[in-house]
Amino acid sequence: MWVKSIREVCNPPGENVDDIVRALEMVRAGKKINFVGAGATVDFNDRGDQLNRSFVHQVIRSGKNQIVEIVA
Repeated sequence: MWVKSIREVCNPPGENVDDIVRALEMVRAGKKINFVGAGATVDFNDRGDQLNRSFVHQVIRSGKNQIVEIVA
């Protein structure tokens, strides 16, 4: 269930991952991840409430996401 797992895959500790396919591979392999998503880094408290609402402006250079700025 997503609701029960969101904090486990979105909160540190774990390797930062922004690609959902890679994230799923890592989770299935039993690795800890910190999924940062496509547009924002989101962490959750124990109740499931979002802790920050920053937005990450990214561009793809040489096939990889690169952060341009973080809008808070």
